[in-house]
Amino acid sequence: MGLSAAQRAAGDAVDRDAVVALVQQLIRVPGITDAEDDIVQVIRSRLTDGEWHDVAAIGDGNVFGVLGDGPPQLLYTVYVDSPPAGAMREPYDASVLDGAPFGKSGPVVRGRGACTKGTLGAMIVGAEAARLTGGLRDRAVAFAATTHDERGMEEVLRATGLRPNGAIVGEPTGNAIGVRARGITWLEGKVEGRPTHRGIAEGRGNPIGELADLLPALRSIRLPSREDMPPAMLTPIGISHDGVPPRTPYDVRLRLDRRTLPGETSESVAAEVHDVLDRLKKRDPRFDATVRVIDSMRPFEADAASTIVTTLDAVATEILGQKPEHLSMPFGTNAGCLRAHGVPAVAFGPALIADRGDEEHVEVAATVTAARIFASLAAVLAVAS
Repeated sequence: MGLSAAQRAAGDAVDRDAVVALVQQLIRVPGITDAEDDIVQVIRSRLTDGEWHDVAAIGDGNVFGVLGDGPPQLLYTVYVDSPPAGAMREPYDASVLDGAPFGKSGPVVRGRGACTKGTLGAMIVGAEAARLTGGLRDRAVAFAATTHDERGMEEVLRATGLRPNGAIVGEPTGNAIGVRARGITWLEGKVEGRPTHRGIAEGRGNPIGELADLLPALRSIRLPSREDMPPAMLTPIGISHDGVPPRTPYDVRLRLDRRTLPGETSESVAAEVHDVLDRLKKRDPRFDATVRVIDSMRPFEADAASTIVTTLDAVATEILGQKPEHLSMPFGTNAGCLRAHGVPAVAFGPALIADRGDEEHVEVAATVTAARIFASLAAVLAVAS
């Protein structure tokens, strides 16, 4: 498909300075996970001060709004929260810097959360450019900034009843289209023991020692793989216990990160671990362990023939001047949650996952380009089918 003059005008109306200014404003507000009130208020005020309507804070740290007329048929959504500053110097300065030291050909905006807030700013400015040029006449686009992975997305869908024809989930894809992603299931294994003074502890009473059998046994689980996706993985990510010197602990808790492929569920991967525990118990009846699912994100695979995939591909091709790559992403995405609710979705955004870290940044040119794509896409897809 080719863009009409009006659809291209929406992208051309994106103001570079407006994109950069909003991204800088957002970076200067920490919005740390589990303490998102500051960034929620900034986004809510930004939407309320514009032509957005039905603006609301929903649930635990989510913001929602609608731009245009009629029921929204397109959703732009991105995470609202950021990790703590950590070791990053001047994390909230939001400076525009020469991109050369970062391996970029043009300027970048540096700061904690830049990879997410670059997409957030591009989505808002892009949608507003579509509205400004008449691209949202008799049509509307919804915007949701969410937290806590799928939990936040579920809260928005439940509160609004929103079921648009398509959705773009903001992810660091480098303006490629994310069409597949592994899911994540976080598990906790609990190994019970018999507390004993450390000076006389021996045998199988110390649950920490039981890990010497459990960890190799977990590696025996046969994990699926696909040629077009990163492999499934099972990774121990944390160990904790309730031991108080000088005694060994009552129990040890092992946190596991399981990366899942389409077709796998949190229930199925928990059952795999449970089978391992059963085998260990049969070998030694004194072995006492359980496993539970803490949280999860669904794996994701887009329908290549869906309107959201084909139209984003066509719009991005016109604006980028070349066909965008279609990616399998190594990280989780809310696109899987949306698809489970019947909403066709893909992932897209200007940042790169490699640009997170203590020098987190987003390239200005890529962010402005993404805003232009969001603007023209809204002019194309926000109409009811």
